[in-house]
Amino acid sequence: MKKRNIFVLGLGRFGLALVAELTNYSDQVVAIDMDEEAVEQASKLTSLAYIADSTSMKAMKDAGIQNADHVIIAFGSSFEGTILTYVNLKELGVKNISVRCEKESYYPILAKLGVQDIISTTKIAGKRLATRIVFPDFVDYFSISGDYCMVDITVKDSFVPLKLSELNPRNKFDVNLLLIKRGKKDITPKADDQIMPNDELVVFGTRKNVSLLSDYIND
Repeated sequence: MKKRNIFVLGLGRFGLALVAELTNYSDQVVAIDMDEEAVEQASKLTSLAYIADSTSMKAMKDAGIQNADHVIIAFGSSFEGTILTYVNLKELGVKNISVRCEKESYYPILAKLGVQDIISTTKIAGKRLATRIVFPDFVDYFSISGDYCMVDITVKDSFVPLKLSELNPRNKFDVNLLLIKRGKKDITPKADDQIMPNDELVVFGTRKNVSLLSDYIND
């Protein structure tokens, strides 16, 4: 799996839990907060933990956030700070931004700013959010037991159609293909079926093996 450069801004309980989970997947997790104690806690999880003000354009630029693959604005106490931080990130050219917001009454404001991914700690667990960020091709993710999971993988639109017998996910990747979703149609996979662009594949296996299959399909 390709390592991604991920920034977490705000190191409260949720932010620290997210950093801890993200470090399981990526060696480039940057943790930022104004609070020295919070940054010290984060430094036990990642070597890239810094004291900085996310509402400062200069501070964010110095931290290299313009090179981020994904940024999570994880603090929930200051909505004004959230807005200023989001505006800074957009001006710096960051494309993928998740914004934590616990008050649904603020959602329309964020939507007007162009926020496309609003997260709430009451609705999504840190582990599931981390998986969604690190594996953007996964439409949905369900942890089953231990390291096993069931995942929906979206096939890229430039994918060259391939017979299931040629892909052979069970033997090549040790992953079971349970269902092919094509538009409104659900297809029970057979050897002669083809994997087509924009299909959704419902698969079961370990996170590592599912990730390898996703990389192969969407590389």
